[in-house]
Amino acid sequence: MPEGDGLGGNAYRARLFAGFCFSVLGDALLLFDERDQETGVWFIAGLVAFLFGHLCYVFALARGLDTADVIAPLPAVLAVPCVLYGYTMYTFILPGLQVSNRNP
Repeated sequence: MPEGDGLGGNAYRARLFAGFCFSVLGDALLLFDERDQETGVWFIAGLVAFLFGHLCYVFALARGLDTADVIAPLPAVLAVPCVLYGYTMYTFILPGLQVSNRNP
């Protein structure tokens, strides 16, 4: 096995390490959000950092997979009920959500 391929290779390790780094950054940004809850900018930045971290994990773990093997079992037709369910839950929960500037 070449050094850069597979789960033990350098590419896997680099992507996994990048995921850890983005996760730590996300935690740190959420700490800033506790101090400044007025704008929510730190919270959104933390979420974006976690998103990048999880994308790094996906790319690290899916390195050896063929794209057709991942996409073929889940046709787009099955995604429609999931999207409709998500939208229904969103519209059901949205009225109960309130923006609060109260400090705990």
